[in-house]
Amino acid sequence: MAKKEDDFYLVKFDPPYNFEGTEYKELDLSGIKDLSGKDLREADMEFMESGQRTLAKEMSAGYAFIIAGRAIKKPALFFDDMPIIKANEVVAIVSSFLLDVVSIVEKARR
Repeated sequence: MAKKEDDFYLVKFDPPYNFEGTEYKELDLSGIKDLSGKDLREADMEFMESGQRTLAKEMSAGYAFIIAGRAIKKPALFFDDMPIIKANEVVAIVSSFLLDVVSIVEKARR
């Protein structure tokens, strides 16, 4: 995997982000590529059960945090106290990954 692609999934914090007493200088979301259909289905169910509603869940913060949480093995509430600029970066990374339709179809056909 190329360095540039790795960097796409990396969120850097300055100052560091604290969650439950642990300090994070960066967050690697590349684990999103290793999630399964089961993860996607369970994320859909978790999103619906939370009472959140949207026309495009793939672009919502709530859904993005569920998916990102699975990628880093943390609960969705991990993102609740994150500075909005960094939380929005997480949403953008997850949404970009989920909505990269052309790339998804091309990779599936290989």
